[in-house]
Amino acid sequence: MFDAWKGAIASMNGAMQHVATSLPGARAAAYLGAPGTEANLRALAISTGVFLGIHLLFSLPPATAFFKWYFGRNPDMRRHKGRLGEAVAIAPCRIAGFVHHVHQIVLSAAILTGAHASVISTNPFMYATELTRTNLAISTGYFLYDMGVVAYHYKIEGPAFLIHSLACSSSFALMLLYDRWHYWASGFLLYEVSSPIIVARWFMKEGGVHTEYGAAGRVLYALNGACALVAFLGCRIVWGTYFTLQLFDKLGMAERGEVVNDAPSWAGPFGRVSTGTLLALNFFWTYKLVVHTSKPARKSGSLEANGKKQS
Repeated sequence: MFDAWKGAIASMNGAMQHVATSLPGARAAAYLGAPGTEANLRALAISTGVFLGIHLLFSLPPATAFFKWYFGRNPDMRRHKGRLGEAVAIAPCRIAGFVHHVHQIVLSAAILTGAHASVISTNPFMYATELTRTNLAISTGYFLYDMGVVAYHYKIEGPAFLIHSLACSSSFALMLLYDRWHYWASGFLLYEVSSPIIVARWFMKEGGVHTEYGAAGRVLYALNGACALVAFLGCRIVWGTYFTLQLFDKLGMAERGEVVNDAPSWAGPFGRVSTGTLLALNFFWTYKLVVHTSKPARKSGSLEANGKKQS
């Protein structure tokens, strides 16, 4: 039985590796060139450009016309002045985020579970390959794009999301610039396992699926909420707490000279603060999600239906 279980895990890992190496980001690794600041900056520019391109594509009239039609079916959008415009403006950001999250979840999981995972565990700060470097560049570009979007839509997104964007973009940019800590980047990207579900929930909520589509809509919305809560607890609380504590432990080992970490001396304190901040935000958002999903779907015109972005 144990051998069969190990064989199944090995087969799943092999399948994941195959899928990961077929992703656009993995295929781009060969083009991006050898490690170095120039190659990293080129990768960053490409990544940022891709997410800006996705945003612009879904900001064009064909897409915005669809968004206006879809969101406009929700009576709340007509009752509350400006809300339809907000939803249409935010939708391209959500789609760009969805593309990033799905791509990076698979790529990061493959990196962590691949054949070189044992090497990473003994050399967590210095390990780097073309694939891990590309993975880091893709997310750095996305987080820089996201920071600009959140700052521009600050009144909609709020301070918590701005803090999140600043912590992620600065941390990932520094990891890319110094070409270190790739293992930690891949691990913390698994926070995003919950994000595609949350994006789907946003589109359902803004489109009034839970209030305007009868029992089927309410059931679908409730199922999404249950999945979002399980994913949030699993990846952001359980995994997030474990991985953050693992980072703190390895930083302590590096400070004692037990593992190699030649990053600048301020990188350790900065890493503790940024990852601790992100973990605190995850607990805050989990609390909000528990409160939000535990409430029954309200009718159109309610305070909940008129609320801002939920995570």
